[in-house]
Amino acid sequence: TNVICFPFAVLDRDQTVRLYMHCKSAEDEIKFSTGSSIVATKSNVEPERYVETMAIDLSEFVFRLNKRVRLLKMDIEGAEYDTLQRLIERDLADQIDVILVETHAEKIESLRPKHQALQHLIEERSITNIDLSWI
Repeated sequence: TNVICFPFAVLDRDQTVRLYMHCKSAEDEIKFSTGSSIVATKSNVEPERYVETMAIDLSEFVFRLNKRVRLLKMDIEGAEYDTLQRLIERDLADQIDVILVETHAEKIESLRPKHQALQHLIEERSITNIDLSWI
């Protein structure tokens, strides 16, 4: 009763994006929806199979809530770096008690520099409520 679902992708901006489908999604769209990503170079997606979806700026969403968030669990298949960076830069991460993030730099090599930059930003600002090692 205390959960509200919103049918949007979350990013660091409002924008229509392509959600690239998991390579096995034709077998079972529900089961394999979890591996879909807006990152076309992710190894388990098919760049030619996608749906367009609306993405919202997560930091703006948190700002407009105008109340504390107890838990933010983020598994957004490669888009977490820019999204978290914007949340931190807008000083909104401190409005969230715990942020658990499944990162994807180990699966998407091109994200490794963003991962290191985000780790540096977290350390530089002495942020203690973000866990990048979830799962």
